[in-house]
Amino acid sequence: MQEIRIGKDGAGKRLDKFLCRYLSGAPASLLHKQLRKKNITLNGKKSDGSEILSEGDRICCWFSEETWEKFLHPALQTGTGEADVLIAQSVRFYREQTDVRILYEDEELLIADKPAGLLVQRAKPEDRSLNDWLIGHLTAGGQLKREELAVFRPSAMHRLDRNTSGIVLCAKTAAAARELAGMIRERRVGKFYHALLWGEPAREGVLRGTVSKDHRKNTVVYTHMQAGDETVPNNGTSDPSAEDGDSPVETHYRVLKRFPEEGITLVEAELITGKPHQLRVQFAGIGHPIAGDRKYGGEQAKVPVPGLKAAHQLLHAARIVFPETEGALQRVSGRTFTSQAPFLTGRYAL
Repeated sequence: MQEIRIGKDGAGKRLDKFLCRYLSGAPASLLHKQLRKKNITLNGKKSDGSEILSEGDRICCWFSEETWEKFLHPALQTGTGEADVLIAQSVRFYREQTDVRILYEDEELLIADKPAGLLVQRAKPEDRSLNDWLIGHLTAGGQLKREELAVFRPSAMHRLDRNTSGIVLCAKTAAAARELAGMIRERRVGKFYHALLWGEPAREGVLRGTVSKDHRKNTVVYTHMQAGDETVPNNGTSDPSAEDGDSPVETHYRVLKRFPEEGITLVEAELITGKPHQLRVQFAGIGHPIAGDRKYGGEQAKVPVPGLKAAHQLLHAARIVFPETEGALQRVSGRTFTSQAPFLTGRYAL
């Protein structure tokens, strides 16, 4: 008999979903069959797999040792190097990538200040990302054990473009991941960005329209709504996490500082929706592209910014505002976290 004790990261999950991850080498149909035959039990009783697990629950399985070892998630198998390689690479990357700052950390949550040039998640297997840095940070500090990767993998809960710097929220536990995902999906987390724009936009404004993904060019196509329109058109999905179809987008912005001699304006933008490249394509869509944005800035992307080296878009996730909350995120309830944009120095400093 094999026994699994449910810890904090397993709590709140459905039994069948937990088993499919923990015993990732076993077909789901086989696991359900074993549940029906009482070869897998929960707290000594027959289960159908729909039960929600609690910390301290006891799952008992009756498999041969050979079958058990074959079914286990690679992070739990003896004699496999897959998990060890991931951890070793992540720890090495964590120690090399010294320009990621930690703005806040507790047992559930880590708030990182990401530099421009670093991916949040891998685009290719050979990439290294903020998620790898996070695994390295937690394992190097003894906060994450190899076998825990079979149940939950800590990760960033939203994305920034590779060359956008600033604040990223990272969940260290499954409970924090669930709560953060809900907050972001329901738009209860305030996300504010600082950007240097070409030209002189209005003192403040609301940008509404739709975006759709052009997979051939790896760009976003934006259709801007004119002032006075009441609703955002939506010919596709309204899911803020979707990337295809015509999806509504909305941004509120206000001017923080103008630099008329340089033809540059510093703005703060609040994301109401959250779509890939949203700020970049919306500001370009009203004729005020973000300085240095080579994808959406057109000819102005080639214009040097006076006093700054702009090899990429001058866009920074500057502020996160949490709602009042309880549960795993209660320590950050109602709190605000800020980060200074690296390009706001000298003449451009706030």
